[in-house]
Amino acid sequence: ATIDVSASGDGKGGDVVIFTSQGEFTSSIFATGTSGGGNINIYGSGDLMLNSSNWDISTTAGFGGTVLIEAGGNLSVQGDLRAVSQSGSGGVVSLSSQAAMNVSGIIDVSATGSGTGGQVYIWSAQQGQLPSTIIATGIDGGGRIDIKSGGDLVVNAKNLNVNTVTGTGGTLSLTAGGELVVAGTIAALSQNGDGGAILLSSGGSMSLPSLVNASATAQGTGGSVSITTGGTTINANGAVAVRADGAGTGSGGS
Repeated sequence: ATIDVSASGDGKGGDVVIFTSQGEFTSSIFATGTSGGGNINIYGSGDLMLNSSNWDISTTAGFGGTVLIEAGGNLSVQGDLRAVSQSGSGGVVSLSSQAAMNVSGIIDVSATGSGTGGQVYIWSAQQGQLPSTIIATGIDGGGRIDIKSGGDLVVNAKNLNVNTVTGTGGTLSLTAGGELVVAGTIAALSQNGDGGAILLSSGGSMSLPSLVNASATAQGTGGSVSITTGGTTINANGAVAVRADGAGTGSGGS
């Protein structure tokens, strides 16, 4: 089944609001627009399973829209969530669970034309499993990805990306109350501005991905990478880069 509240001509996408105790939701949802994306709000007092192939609230111009999902129990999201703007700021995706969380697919809140990347907030009270690609890129500035788990956090992401072309790279923060395991590449690059900020924190041991990169690739200053752990082990599986790679006057980061 499909729910479609998109704008058929000029205008913003519509709104979808669902309240439920618990259960499985399998419909694709579209709330696209030409002057702004729509809004999807789903609230569950218990466990929620959202098994949809595609949720899209993207827009041609303006703000990319908002996806807000809150579960009083466990939350499972299987499918792609898109809040992209072609000429404006990327949208917002916020996922929260009072228990454990499992997310797969692609979360995309990028600004593909002018504008800054959007924002992704993911919070789980217990352990979090996130085998996702999360993109919050923007031409004029990177967005924000903020993921927090009260227990262990495992991010098997192919790509966590808050890169930008002309502005400052975005902010990427991963926080685990227990062990933090990150695979893949996480990046807050800027091609023609300053690199962004990457913050990694765990209450237990930490395993870093193949590349942590907050560099300035053409000109500007390299960004910053902060690594904090309460455990006894940090397993680095690759490079941590905050370079200024261009031929200009930029300097390395910290």
